[in-house]
Amino acid sequence: MEAVGTLAGGIAHDFNNILAIINGNVTLALEDIPAGHPAAVSLREVERAGLRGRDLVQRILTFSRRRQENPQIIELDAILADAKRLLRPTLPAGIELDVAVAPDLPAVRMDRVALEQILVNLCTNAAHAMPDHVGRISIAVRAEATADATATPEVVLEVTDTGSGIPPTILPRIFDPFFTTKAPGEGTGLGLPMVHGLVKRAGGRIDVRSEVGEGSVFTIRLPGISAVAPAPQIDSAPKSRPRHATVLYVDDEDSLVFLMRRGLSRMGYTVHGFADPTEAAAAVESSAVDYDVAIVDYNMPHLSGLDLARRLIGVHPERGVILTSGFVNDELEHAANAIGILTVVYKPATIEDMVQVVDGWITRSTGTESDTQAHRPSRGA
Repeated sequence: MEAVGTLAGGIAHDFNNILAIINGNVTLALEDIPAGHPAAVSLREVERAGLRGRDLVQRILTFSRRRQENPQIIELDAILADAKRLLRPTLPAGIELDVAVAPDLPAVRMDRVALEQILVNLCTNAAHAMPDHVGRISIAVRAEATADATATPEVVLEVTDTGSGIPPTILPRIFDPFFTTKAPGEGTGLGLPMVHGLVKRAGGRIDVRSEVGEGSVFTIRLPGISAVAPAPQIDSAPKSRPRHATVLYVDDEDSLVFLMRRGLSRMGYTVHGFADPTEAAAAVESSAVDYDVAIVDYNMPHLSGLDLARRLIGVHPERGVILTSGFVNDELEHAANAIGILTVVYKPATIEDMVQVVDGWITRSTGTESDTQAHRPSRGA
């Protein structure tokens, strides 16, 4: 598991940079072409594929426990309404997929990517149990009252298949890591243990009923929560408007520096970009480069983002430093907070993400909007 986690972390760093470059350049290209341009259709498809790639990396990191989960209040009916789109490409053509969602479900609090990973793994496992890859998988979601009549009902998610079933001799072991009855090359035995772990971390429990020749039923029970009023919808898209902040952007990926320099400049910032962290540190220490907010990558050769941040804060303790990383965990966040870094942003971060973080820092620090600021932010303001 440690080796798998190390591999996933390396994949995340390199692949997230590639995705950020693809997604960011697509965003800029869509802004550059006129409305109705024939290329817009192709660019939108590239954009969709890039977002799918980003979600795939998040799932890899969830599997290796190198992705920090982000529990949110979510409505299962809204997610499962799109379940066929998510699951259909992962299943053989001979397997039918049914989804039934009861009305008036309570909300649940869990990580959305984790929920999608649970569904994908249970359905993939069910497909492997189908003789000749022909059969039916049914997903049903309903609410059930708990023993405490005053409590919010549980949300029950059941995945039923018409597969070959699980022999009673191995049923108690199906959630053991690396236990599998599949032939070499057909699986690792990690799918169901990961599902078990994700359900437990969401405060739920999972049970299975199965008979040989009759298929299996996996039942997940999640604690329901009272409905929460939806947050007001705010147009958070950055507007190209005058901004007077100067941004120092440092990442060892040249193409990513080039992208962010173009994107942030288009949003009105003055941007200094460096692909070598030691050069960036030297430029600041010699006063050749000045900045209001620095955005630095964590995983860089010769000088890590934390080490670079220490040097920048040593020169300008009143300026803001933002750290970016392909995998964010509690240890990294604690280390960043300890040296005075403002926040850690998960990669691949879009240009819009960076604009919102920088604008938010400037607004909090000066008490003014970034397009009207006339002085440098103060960390203690």
